[in-house]
Amino acid sequence: MAFDKTLTVNATIQGTNGLIADGLGKVTLANNNSYTGDTTISFGTLEIGNGGITGTLGNGNVTNNSTLAFNRGDEDDSFVVTNHISGSGSVVQKGSGKTILTADNSYSGGTTIDNGILQVGDGGPTGSLGSGNITNNSELVTNSALMWKSVNLIRGAGNFTQAGSNTVTFTANNRYTAPPRSIPTAPSNSATAAAAGRSVPATLLTTVC
Repeated sequence: MAFDKTLTVNATIQGTNGLIADGLGKVTLANNNSYTGDTTISFGTLEIGNGGITGTLGNGNVTNNSTLAFNRGDEDDSFVVTNHISGSGSVVQKGSGKTILTADNSYSGGTTIDNGILQVGDGGPTGSLGSGNITNNSELVTNSALMWKSVNLIRGAGNFTQAGSNTVTFTANNRYTAPPRSIPTAPSNSATAAAAGRSVPATLLTTVC
C-alpha cells in the first residue's frame, strides 16, 4: 500500500495475506481488521485507529522500519496489541485512550507517548518496549508479573506508574520530570529509582525523580 499523502481505510481487511505500507504519507486503519499475514511498514506512518474505539492491526507480526502510531480513544483495557513489533522504526502513542502492548517487542527506533496511556504488559509474564529511548509526555504504565528492567533512556514531563506486582528496574540515567508512582493495591511492588542504581520501596516512589 503506497501512498504519499493521507489515506484512511474504513473497510475491514481480511484474508491470509499481509499488509505493506511503503508510501511517504500516512495510512490510517480505522476498522477492526482480521488479516492473518504480517504487517510491514517500510516508509511513512501506519496509524491504527482514527481517535475512536475501532482500528486494529491484523494477527501477524509487525516489521516496523518507519513509524507505527496508535490513535484510539478507549478509556478501558479493551485495546490490547498482541502483535510482536520489530524493526528499526518508532512507536507513537497518539490517541487519548489506553494502548496495551503484551508482546516482547524488539523494535529499536524509540517510543513516544504524546497522549493517553501506553501500558506495557497486562498482568502476565510478557510485555516490553523496544530498545530505543522513550519520550513520555503523558503516561507510561507497567503491569507485569515478572521483573521489568528498562534499559531505555526515559525523558519528558509525563507520569510513570507501576501497576503490577513486579519489580521495576531502571538502568539508564533518566530525565523525566514527574515522579514515578505505584498503585497502592500492589503492596509488594518495589522499584529502582530514575537515577540508575538507586532502589526504593513503592511507598517512597513519589519522592524520587
